[in-house]
Amino acid sequence: MSKFASILITSNNTLRHMSFAKGSLFLFGIFIIVSWIFIFLPGDSGFVELFRLETWTNIKIFILRLTGTESDLTPAFFQVDRWIATSKLAYQTLAMSILAMAIAGIGAFLTMVWAARNVSNGDLGGVPSRFGQLMYYLVRANYVVSRAVPELVWAMIIVFFLVRSPNRF
Repeated sequence: MSKFASILITSNNTLRHMSFAKGSLFLFGIFIIVSWIFIFLPGDSGFVELFRLETWTNIKIFILRLTGTESDLTPAFFQVDRWIATSKLAYQTLAMSILAMAIAGIGAFLTMVWAARNVSNGDLGGVPSRFGQLMYYLVRANYVVSRAVPELVWAMIIVFFLVRSPNRF
């Protein structure tokens, strides 16, 4: 722990050591106070905009348009066929997310032994092996790469490789 994070100057100019947890909590409190000061200061925070008449007029217009009172058309949330179509899409989304969690869980279950350091260095089994160390580093590298790439990029990669289109090549 650095001296900066572990020392606090008290009121009588003596130094007192502070644990990492207390120092983190202290800095967290300071960040909260500074954040609220930034919000309440006039400027670009947008807090003052909340109390203007124009803002509340725009909210009223938004709600009236949302309920469909200013239009001759029926709003989408009053149309039963739209609810049915949206429910089918929501069900498909839920099914895909459950499938993705199942695949991730199976992948984690199959690789968790090889990703454990006590298995690779022989603490658990008694005999370290080169294969165990190789698997440890390969699985850990896979974990690092898969977590470093954002989900949207993974989705784009999967769509690019799995979707067949006639114009692709």
